[in-house]
Amino acid sequence: MNPAISTYLDALRVIAAGTVLFGHALGWRTLPHDAVILFFVLSGYLISYTAAERDLTGSQYAINRIARIATVAIPAIILGILVDIYVRPLWPRGWPDFAPLDQMAKTIAICVTMTSYVWDNSYPCFSNAPYWSLTYEVWYYALFGVVFYPKSRRTKLLAGGIALILMGPKIAALLPCWLAGVATFHIQRSWRPSRSFGLLLAGTTLAIFLLMQIFPLYEFTALQIVGPLSIATGYPFYSSNAFPLDWLTAGLFAANMLGMIGMLGATSHLPGTSLARIFAGATFSIYLFSAPLTKLVSALLPAWAYQLPGRHGLPLAVSLVVLGLAMTLSLITEKQKDRTRAFLNWLVSRSRDRLAARRTTAASQRALM
Repeated sequence: MNPAISTYLDALRVIAAGTVLFGHALGWRTLPHDAVILFFVLSGYLISYTAAERDLTGSQYAINRIARIATVAIPAIILGILVDIYVRPLWPRGWPDFAPLDQMAKTIAICVTMTSYVWDNSYPCFSNAPYWSLTYEVWYYALFGVVFYPKSRRTKLLAGGIALILMGPKIAALLPCWLAGVATFHIQRSWRPSRSFGLLLAGTTLAIFLLMQIFPLYEFTALQIVGPLSIATGYPFYSSNAFPLDWLTAGLFAANMLGMIGMLGATSHLPGTSLARIFAGATFSIYLFSAPLTKLVSALLPAWAYQLPGRHGLPLAVSLVVLGLAMTLSLITEKQKDRTRAFLNWLVSRSRDRLAARRTTAASQRALM
């Protein structure tokens, strides 16, 4: 990948993670949700890239996805449980309540298996609200894997159909957002806009997106379009309750990315590459750790802090502390990713060796009969 484009994609990941972290703290209306849609588009693009350039087999794809997800998701679940249990009594008055802790074993199992939102399920991962999008993304990873890697078209259709049925309507409703990233990757492989047209495309799509923020489009879509559909079918869409608008937003992001890729195609280097790479490497941890850490830091603040004249700036200060803590934790989780990948590779290799040995033994026994 062109180093300049790689830096640009890293910068997008940082912008998306920062928007989620600071957007929730500062009460930005719908920008945090839009940032999640940007994450979906980026994910589809990057997964397509790794599948085409690095993960050349289905087993390697699965190993890399499991290593990437588990090393951050499991610590996020543990952190969420600890915060919900031990910080609850310290939580300031007037802030949102914590998620209930009954049926903890069931909730943990649902969080680990990423089935929180399949079909009729709606089980937040304790009070870690952003976790919902990870459960969506894991199902998109699975769908991509069972469609991309099999050689047989029949297998692709059958496995892909089963994956779609298992994930259910809520998760499938935002699948086009993820596929927009997949499409962007494949389009730019065969065609990239010129620098001038790329500038026009990137500028126009950005202007349209910013203009959309003036109007309550999310509320209109959720209440006037998806709302009647939910009432008619009796099926609540929860985090997907504005999916037609999310499709439009994803399309704008994808077109903007294509324009920027066209602009940067002949550029070999962008300033700030090292800084973007450092922050981008921590975005997954920032995203999944931010909610429980925000509760923890807010609860540990002394009561007088909420009475200071400058208390309106407190959410921003808390978010900056959370950013530092999440990046520190990411230093631990990122190291575990490589170890987990090595362990899974060893496990798969050992299983293959055992299977080959059994086949050899069975063949020898048949030859002696």
